[in-house]
Amino acid sequence: MIAQIQDVKTSPCRGNGDCHSIPKNKQKLHQIAQEVLDKAGLAGKLYPEERDFISTASRLIVPLIQDYLSRTGGQAPPLASVRDWFYRGCPDWAIAILTDQIQQK
Repeated sequence: MIAQIQDVKTSPCRGNGDCHSIPKNKQKLHQIAQEVLDKAGLAGKLYPEERDFISTASRLIVPLIQDYLSRTGGQAPPLASVRDWFYRGCPDWAIAILTDQIQQK
């Protein structure tokens, strides 16, 4: 799991300031969301940054996190928090969990 977290970290700041405008792990979260939507049979019907894409992907992502955390004794974040990740950035632990869950299924 630690190796996965290292893989999903964003690139280091180059000091020119442009890296601060991109929310952390946003691109990786969108890739995961697209995979989840494709597996749900919604390929090509919803597009990144659209409200329906984010809403539907969030609803499909929460059970993946819940499944993993229920086995470890943790509690999944609320749907609103997951939805916010698409705008404000996603924590590294969530990317690692989602990557692991998608690889298993």
